[in-house]
Amino acid sequence: MKRTVFTCDLSNEGIQAQVQEAMHYTPAVLRIEGAAMAIELLLTDEQMEAVEEVLAAYKTSRLAKAGVQA
Repeated sequence: MKRTVFTCDLSNEGIQAQVQEAMHYTPAVLRIEGAAMAIELLLTDEQMEAVEEVLAAYKTSRLAKAGVQA
């Protein structure tokens, strides 16, 4: 199965992140917006939880490497 990967480097600019609540016919939307572009991911609650878990693990790992307790 061929996969499509989208890479957007927003590391050199400020971003805004927000979640639009799910509606009757559409799932929740995770929107990440930079100065020149925005990315929207339509996600189920389970997928949103998976993203949350990965970000929390990344934060915990980064803090541990810096010697900071969460």
